[in-house]
Amino acid sequence: MMVAGRAERFDALYRTAEAQSGYFTAEQAADAGYSQRMLSHHAQRHHIERRRRGIYRLVHFPQMSDAEDLVVCWLWSEREGVYSHTTALQLHQLSDAMPERATMTLPSSWVKRGCASHPCCGFALLRWPRAIASLCAASQ
Repeated sequence: MMVAGRAERFDALYRTAEAQSGYFTAEQAADAGYSQRMLSHHAQRHHIERRRRGIYRLVHFPQMSDAEDLVVCWLWSEREGVYSHTTALQLHQLSDAMPERATMTLPSSWVKRGCASHPCCGFALLRWPRAIASLCAASQ
């Protein structure tokens, strides 16, 4: 979906970023009509900040939560990862344990990429009964 004018491009990008705590991917920006060159230009002008390869944040978007790093990692997973184990329990507020590292379960197709897990996170979330079952199975 290529968007024509500057305001329309920004509106399309904003709508995407708004649903993701102000974050967006380079692919989502391209869908809104932004080239890689335009992204670089806006990053140099401090309109957006590059958080990770291919992941950006609108600078003036209000900070939504302490879990923004989870959104960044979820975007890194191409929105395929699901938070699991103690991370899911903590996000569902069923545990006060603060995991040292967030746990994300990735589809089996990621093994072919040489990546079975990653030390960061994403923002899909196991339902709490499954999170408890996963945690029990992992501790056996």
